[in-house]
Amino acid sequence: MIYFVGAGPGAPDLITVRGLELLRRAHTVVYAGSLVNPALLEETPPECQLFNSAAMTLEQVLDKLCQAEGRAGRWCDYIAAILPCTGGYPGTNGRLA
Repeated sequence: MIYFVGAGPGAPDLITVRGLELLRRAHTVVYAGSLVNPALLEETPPECQLFNSAAMTLEQVLDKLCQAEGRAGRWCDYIAAILPCTGGYPGTNGRLA
């Protein structure tokens, strides 16, 4: 399952309870390095794979998500076609990665 979690306004204690729970049990996290407080990443399990999307293309981000889910091919191509958005709330108007 892939979850998209907003990191909040910057302070690590302002993330939602559900977002923090998801981070604490994640096995892969793709995050926007310039937008996520590094203290939040410390909440992930030691075996969690962390990928900073700041230096990645959208295709690379999708590849990491697909690898994490064990999927490839057409499903990932379809997601690539619908993900790009601009500014605002990360789940509705924002770029998700």
